[in-house]
Amino acid sequence: MNSTKFYRQLSSEYRTIAECEEGNDEKFELFKIAIKKLSSDYASLLKEPVEVNASTPTIIKETKKTDHKFQCPKRRFGRTNIDIPIITCGGMRQKQTWNVPDNFSQEDVEKECQKNFEAIICRAMELGINHFETARGYGCSEIQYGEAFRKLLKKWSRSDIIIQTKVRPFQTNEEFKKVLDISLSNLDLENIGYLDLFAFHGINLPKHLEWIMKPDGNLEVIKDYQEKGLIKWVGFSSHGVTPLILESIETGVFDYVNLHYHMLGSYTASGTNKTYEEKSNESGNHPCIVAATKKDMGIFIISPTDKGGLFWKPSQKLVELCKPFSPIDVNNMFLWHHKPTLHTFCVGAARATDFDEHVLSCIKYLKQLQKDDGKLLEEIFGNLRMKHPRQVLGDICGIDYVNRWWYGLPNCYESDTGINFTQIVWMWNLRKVYGMYDYVKLRMDFLNQNKLKWDYSKPLEENLTNANFDWVPGNAFDPHLSEQKIEDLLSNCPERRNIQKALKDMNTWFTDETTNFEKNPHLQTLLGFETGYNLQPDVPFPERS
Repeated sequence: MNSTKFYRQLSSEYRTIAECEEGNDEKFELFKIAIKKLSSDYASLLKEPVEVNASTPTIIKETKKTDHKFQCPKRRFGRTNIDIPIITCGGMRQKQTWNVPDNFSQEDVEKECQKNFEAIICRAMELGINHFETARGYGCSEIQYGEAFRKLLKKWSRSDIIIQTKVRPFQTNEEFKKVLDISLSNLDLENIGYLDLFAFHGINLPKHLEWIMKPDGNLEVIKDYQEKGLIKWVGFSSHGVTPLILESIETGVFDYVNLHYHMLGSYTASGTNKTYEEKSNESGNHPCIVAATKKDMGIFIISPTDKGGLFWKPSQKLVELCKPFSPIDVNNMFLWHHKPTLHTFCVGAARATDFDEHVLSCIKYLKQLQKDDGKLLEEIFGNLRMKHPRQVLGDICGIDYVNRWWYGLPNCYESDTGINFTQIVWMWNLRKVYGMYDYVKLRMDFLNQNKLKWDYSKPLEENLTNANFDWVPGNAFDPHLSEQKIEDLLSNCPERRNIQKALKDMNTWFTDETTNFEKNPHLQTLLGFETGYNLQPDVPFPERS
């Protein structure tokens, strides 16, 4: 896999220098030789051809419609009737900065960053990925999209592009409208004419839904913009718990939903499902998928490759379990093959080559359907999601634990401690079953940071506000809690003895500062936690200061 990583990084740089270096330049010639060799190695490794061409345009003003051999398949996006590509270009990672002062404009964007930004959009359009998703909360992403769309629409018609942005709900319509208008201005509404898709960004707490749905709430502002032809369809995104997402869906006012739902579960929702689906062993957002399907809503899956499990940096154990495919492949195929149908998922591209793995996954998936109608995939999914977890966790904790580990666990909004019991125990399962140390370490770092902001002397609502649980919910476990307090918190949990062991184990591995297992790679290997490979280039975000 090292050649894969090197290929992706070098090919991205090759595209960048191709238009500014002379063909007889010695450095450029070396690049051409290296890329030709690596392209061949990469194609052989993944058993599919990947074209890299110096003449491929890297800026939108040069983009022309092509008959490129791969065109991303489309699906009907619920009752919107939009033909949406099954891969979406997410705009969170390609922008220059998160920190945007009030007077920030396109003039403050570095030329190389904007060039890379437009190369990503150009590559997406070439592949038939014509859905672009961003948000007011994504730093300067909307501003850079506005500039890119001004160029893009000189070559493509407006109907060729699907534009989506998101704005978080506010307590007052005055605040909400002010931010919404900034979003539309950033995207250059005069140029794009309208938004295809608007979403309330983050119905993460009950108050957010209340602000939208109350009489004369935020939804009324959107209805007004719809009547004016400025917004076509309205949806919502959520990093919240399953019951809140279900409540939002059941209002019937939303045309689509952006949510976390992945092959191995969701860090925001797994363990929060209050309805128990023993046959599917589903502890998270599956009921939301069913409910949204019944209402003919579009279903958009958030960040499956990264937040879904860090599948670009998988454990060696997970690599073995996914063979003959990669973890990225299997996760993608799980979403594409899912019933009820999931319509699209986002790829947060930081460079034009970030689409490659997903395009190749799609080609492999279509070929596998032709070969056996997906039977091999269903065997892999069944082993990964049911058979293997039941064997591993059953041996450790007993089969009852496998079927009901989340029963009675309080989520982080239901306890005065703010501890995210559901996420911590779910991640303990991931570590034991799949060896996913790197992913669990990343998510636990967030919970440990949240824990530092928690003050037990303050009321829950004040702590929730200070902790900012909207996007990364919950605290790490606090081992200093009394035994009686822990018993009380887990009083409704039939697996509380196993849960207590899991919580203490997670604290030892990921919270206790006196222990650092990262310094003992031999122990990680012994326990099956070693990293398989890392596909992220050494420079994760190019052209950014």
